[in-house]
Order: sequence, then structure tokens, then C-alpha cells
Amino acid sequence: MRIFPAPRPNERGFTFLEISVVVIIIGLMAVFVYPKLSGILAADDLRITALRLAGTINRVRDQAASTKRPHRLNYSLDANQVWVTVLSDDEFGDDASIFSGPKTLPDSVRFADVSTPQTGKVSGGETFTTFYPNGYADASAIHLEGTRGRIYSIIVNPLTGRTAIYDQHVEQRAIPDLSAE
Repeated sequence: MRIFPAPRPNERGFTFLEISVVVIIIGLMAVFVYPKLSGILAADDLRITALRLAGTINRVRDQAASTKRPHRLNYSLDANQVWVTVLSDDEFGDDASIFSGPKTLPDSVRFADVSTPQTGKVSGGETFTTFYPNGYADASAIHLEGTRGRIYSIIVNPLTGRTAIYDQHVEQRAIPDLSAE
């Protein structure tokens, strides 16, 4: 007794040549599609990093209000890292309540620059945004750049400490000094 029946004369399978041609076509398609797909994934890294950084900013603002102590979100533009410090005994020191140690941005994302009133536009080295217990914050514009030159901007509102995210380069608008009136 045969397990597989004998092929009928009108039934044909695929030849090795036909299967090879299909595999080559699929391989060529993959070669052309992969670079576009990796660009899409890098753009997602940039967007996700901007969202996470905005979330971190909101957490630092909330922590400053709840502990009634100024907090800083520090940026190392050269190392592509962020970390949190808190004012204690007239000096800013590490704060492990939000996250411990510096957090590094993904390899496909870097800081393009960070602008604050205290330091101006910084493209290298370190800078920070301070969040105060009353809900105020340093006006800040944080620009993240992806591998293909795409920019995301995170703008920190100085009066509320809240963030706005833009998928383009946006500068912090000047806020009039309300105490002068």
C-alpha cells in the first residue's frame, strides 16, 4: 500500500527553476523595501522618544509640585542622556524617585539643541530645565533629530510647565514678563 498516490498525468508540481525564480524575486523586493522600512522604524523611534521625553518632563513637573522642591531635568547633548536632580541643602543632587541614573536616547535619535532663557541655544555639553513647586518652569525648546534629519520639538510652557510636541523645528515663543505690569 502506497502512502502517497502516484501523480496523475494532468497534475504538475513546481519545478526547481520556478521556485528559484520566485525566491529571487522576493529577495530583490526585500532589498528595495528594507531601506524604506528602516527609515519608517527610525521615524517611529524619534516620535516615541519625543513622547517619552514629554512624559518625563510632566513627571518632573508633578514631582516638583508634590515635594514642594525645585527639580531639574538635565540634558547631556554630547552623550544623548537625560537625568533628574532635586534641590536639597542649596544644591541640586540626584533624584532617584523618578528614575535612577541617566537615561540614554536610542541610537537613531540625538539632541539637536536645547534652548532655555538661562543658557540660550545649546548644541553641545550640558544644560537643564528647572521646574518649580508653584508649577512654573524654565521656558524650554528641546529639539530631537532622527537619523534622516527629521526634527521633533518639545516646547515647555513656562507658566504651566506643560509640554507641546511638534513634528518640525519650532522655537520657544517669547512670553511677556507679567510682573512688569
